[in-house]
This record gives sequence, structure tokens and C-alpha cells, in this order.
Amino acid sequence: MSPLKSVDIARQIAEVPTGHLMDFLAESDLLALTVPLPLGGRGAPMADGVALTFDLARRSGSVGLTYAMHLAQIHTWAAHVGGSAYLADELRALIASGKLVASVVSEPGTGGNIHKATAVLAEGLQKDTSNTSYVPQAGAFLVTAMDDSGPKPVQRMVMVRADQTQATEKQRNFMMGMNAIHNAAWSFTFRYPPEAVFAEPFATIASATMTAATHLLWAAMWSGLAARALDTAQRYAKQELPPDIAAPVMTRLSELRNRHYTLNALIRDNLRPAITPFAAAAAINRLKITGSEIACEITLACLTITGLRGYAESGPYSLAEVVRDVLSGPLMVANARLQANTAGIDRYSDDRP
Repeated sequence: MSPLKSVDIARQIAEVPTGHLMDFLAESDLLALTVPLPLGGRGAPMADGVALTFDLARRSGSVGLTYAMHLAQIHTWAAHVGGSAYLADELRALIASGKLVASVVSEPGTGGNIHKATAVLAEGLQKDTSNTSYVPQAGAFLVTAMDDSGPKPVQRMVMVRADQTQATEKQRNFMMGMNAIHNAAWSFTFRYPPEAVFAEPFATIASATMTAATHLLWAAMWSGLAARALDTAQRYAKQELPPDIAAPVMTRLSELRNRHYTLNALIRDNLRPAITPFAAAAAINRLKITGSEIACEITLACLTITGLRGYAESGPYSLAEVVRDVLSGPLMVANARLQANTAGIDRYSDDRP
């Protein structure tokens, strides 16, 4: 497989109709972008995954978020295959199929805390969720459950193929934004061999890989949404405003681009390894919290520039879809709860420039 050329891919994405972007990603072998070559992926660094997610979200928040969620899951799977031939072979088969990997981590009644699980590892693992995305498009699921077979219960992660899964949609969730993602509450029954259970505890997998990958890719998606808002507002100012009014508006847009630069700088900073695990945990949490807030700030400020033309549901300057999509950011792993968690970590972390 050829190395990823971000500029070339961005140009191709710009020419693909929004409704076919996911097909394009599958046909271009980009669904396993950061998976190592021996496991069937492209072997690209996470920086390329971030760049691609940004470009996709600039076109469509729903596509950007779907890709971000999938890539975080498949990246985690690849990173924790270990010595398991079963998990390696299943990963290669999933990549060849061109299907997605979905997360079945959170559960009702846990307050969104992925480190709590009521489901129990069993031959027929039963798990209900309040919201799981793109289940019909998934070829495999990464599922968490409690392993009570030892002296102390341990939360573990298991990979289950879609053809080993019975999924019943309990309720379709129609959100204010991200409307092109199939979100629903599901009732699952998972069947799998013992080899499908990852060797490391889920707490290790999450802290080492999944949390960082998820927040980095989400932040790239929010940055892409903010970029789309900035593009729209700038086009409006250039095409619709007289020069004397456009000048101060362009200054305001330049100020907003400063904020966008801050968001992108936070993303770049988190692509570097942190000095300590505590510093890494605090930094990635801050990226999620601050990044989602900055993206909302930029997008709503752009709406004040475009005015009613941006508030319209359609038209060349409509920001309606972008506004609805970006407002999901502070809610996906609630910022208030994440900030409380970060405050505890701050006792042990040491941020340095």
C-alpha cells in the first residue's frame, strides 16, 4: 500500500459527494489507516488519522464523527492484539471486509463512565446500551464486561464479530445534530470464543490507547467543523458585504482563526508523548474539554457574522448543520464530569511547555 499523502487525499475528498464519503474511505483502504502493515492496515501515524478526520468533518460532521469513532476503535484493537493469532486474523478479515468497528463500552446506569460495567463475561454476553452508533454498518464490536472468574473482578474488553451478535434496536435516537449517524439504544447478545477476550485489563487498554485516540480524533473532527464555519463566514463577508463593512468583519474572522490555531496547537501538542502518565491523562482530558468549547465558540461567533443567512436551514451560507453538530462536543463524555476527573489528576501531573 502506498503512503498516505494528506494533500492528495484532501483533494479527492473535496470531489466526493457527501453521501459517498464512507464508501470512498472503504475503497481507498483508509478505514485501517493507522493499523500496522502486518495486520493489514496502512501503517500511518496518528497524525495522518487526525488530518483525515479534520478533512472529513470539514465536509460533514456525521462522516467525520463516524470515522473518528471507528478509527479510535480499530486503532485500539490493533495496539492490543499482543500475541493473539485469533485477534490478529480477525482484524485482517475485518479490514478486508471494509466494514466498521463499533464501540459497546458505555451502559445505562453508569453515568457515562466507561470504567464501570454491569455486564458480565459469559458465553452469551448480555449488554444493553442507551446509545450505540452505526450498528448496522459494523462488522465487529469492541465490548466491555466484568470478568468475575478470578479472586477480584476485572473489567475486560472482548472483540465480537457481527455475525456472532444478536442485536435488537430498542429505540432510534434522533439527535439535534449528527443526524447522518445511526444512533440507537440496543439490546445485545454476544457469543464468542475465549480467544476473543483481550489479555490486558480494559483499564490498561483505555489509559494506554483508547482514551487518547478517541479524544485526539474527536478534537480533529471539531476542528474541521470550526474550519467549515470559518470558511462559510469568510465567503459571506467577501461576497455579500461592502468593503467598508467587510474590513472589520475580516479582522474579527482573523481573531477567530487565532482561536482555531489554539485548538490545532492543542491537538499537535497531544500527538507528542507526555512525560508522565498523569501528565498525559490531564493533557488529553484538557484537549477534549477545551477543544470542544473552542469549536463551539468559533462556530457561534461565525453565526453572528453571517446573521440570518447563516441561521437559515439551507442556502450558500447556512451554518445550521454545523451549529447542531458542534454543540454535541461538550456533551460527548460530559465536560463537567471530565473536568472533575481532571481536577483529581492535577494533584499528580506537572504541565510543562
